[in-house]
Amino acid sequence: MLSRRNRLTAFVILALAALLALSVQAFAHHGGGGPGGPQGGKDPHGQWGGDRHRGPHGWHHGWRNWGQASAYDEQFLKHAIEGNLAEIATGNLALQKSQTPSVRELANRLVTDHTAALAKETDLANHYGIEVPDSPSPVQQWIYDQLSGQTGQEFDQSFATLEVADHQEDIEMYQDEVEHGSARPIRKTAAALTPVLQQHLQLAQAAADATD
Repeated sequence: MLSRRNRLTAFVILALAALLALSVQAFAHHGGGGPGGPQGGKDPHGQWGGDRHRGPHGWHHGWRNWGQASAYDEQFLKHAIEGNLAEIATGNLALQKSQTPSVRELANRLVTDHTAALAKETDLANHYGIEVPDSPSPVQQWIYDQLSGQTGQEFDQSFATLEVADHQEDIEMYQDEVEHGSARPIRKTAAALTPVLQQHLQLAQAAADATD
């Protein structure tokens, strides 16, 4: 029979592998909709992702016309919304299960900040006619279910370790959207939320250190 530490290690390894697979899936669309591609956001004046969008009557100004959403933007928003839903659920789970101050501080931030991010990114998806996910991805749901069966220090360590890995992946995904996205409002939102994710990463690293 595996010891508690070995069970924890096995779960974390499986969960990290699942997160990596999810990250690969998220970036699989990278080459199709970025700048210069078939759906890129560069206008005839060379302003990639600029504040002008070619409509039936020429180039228009205003945030509602800052570029059509590319396939890249669409996949980013879908994965971002799934991530928000997962972080809210996992943060609430941590608030129910943990009494460790650093874990609870992280969990509170996850719930508050990802609820706000969910509202912003859902509004963007609705504006661009992108289907809005109503639940986390299957991988994220599996991780939640596994965490639900843990208690005490085992839960704290798993939660903190996974949040470190998850936010490292999230930051990369958001930075890639800023660099490669087409629709300026989506890129601008990704840029604004990246520092929030970096703060979460710092809190997750502190929680991981405190529960090791």
